[in-house]
Amino acid sequence: MFPVTQWTELAQATRHGGSAGRAALESLCRNYWEPVRQVVLMKGWARDEAEDIVQSFLLYFMEQKVLDQADRTRGKFRTFLQSVLNHWLTDEYRKRQALKRGGGQIPMALDDLPETAQPAQAEGQYADFDRHWARAVMDTALARVHAECSAKLGDDAFTVLGAFLGAKGEALSYDAASRLLDLSLSAFKSEVLTRRRRLRECLRAEVRRTVSAPHEIEEEMDYLRSLLGAG
Repeated sequence: MFPVTQWTELAQATRHGGSAGRAALESLCRNYWEPVRQVVLMKGWARDEAEDIVQSFLLYFMEQKVLDQADRTRGKFRTFLQSVLNHWLTDEYRKRQALKRGGGQIPMALDDLPETAQPAQAEGQYADFDRHWARAVMDTALARVHAECSAKLGDDAFTVLGAFLGAKGEALSYDAASRLLDLSLSAFKSEVLTRRRRLRECLRAEVRRTVSAPHEIEEEMDYLRSLLGAG
């Protein structure tokens, strides 16, 4: 059977407001905070209100149980989320314009937005969303490996090992890095291989939560690698 971490099961877990399901959805949404913020900015919202817009959208997404409305056979979670976001932003814009109208201000139609605030072309918007999604998924996986590495080798170990896993940090030679951790060269290389393997497992776990069928996991993993490589 497909693992229970798929987002169809996540929808069921959150349907009744259970703490476990809500925690899982909150964790999932953290991976999409920055991608959503970038779309909000590209849609023309001001930077000083973008954070509030993202917060409002994600609260709506969680509290209104939007996942229950999804046809999970017709796409991946991030595709569904982008669609919901676009509709929500349009509705939010109209609501705010209606409030302005009530305050005596002339509302502005979407087509009349200033050039700097015109909605981005869909292709560029989605590509940017996906790039930020890939980075957020990678950061989440790295954070898990970081915690495990620190528990085994000490708090400072990941400062050295992280650079060999794609994290930010000073690039050292294997010899220099092994000396810093007081490990033999062979032991250090083995540690790097172990952490790389664990990182792949963590990435797969994150991806697995956002697809609707098993075969999509490898497709998403390939896409994720292509986005991270392009970055």
